[in-house]
Amino acid sequence: LASLLTTIKATLEDAEEKQFTDKAIKDWLQKLKDAANVLDDILDECATEALEFEYEGFKCGLPYK
Repeated sequence: LASLLTTIKATLEDAEEKQFTDKAIKDWLQKLKDAANVLDDILDECATEALEFEYEGFKCGLPYK
């Protein structure tokens, strides 16, 4: 996993430099950033729901799982 993340980071750094001369790369980077923001929102919603379920479990006297 660490190797894959290193490759992704290098690719993104290269794309960041090339976005100023290549409109397709600039478009790709923007779409990637938009997707990352959507994913971040989804993860926030999941974390919020998990906390709500945990709270409801304690409120009802159920053990936390």
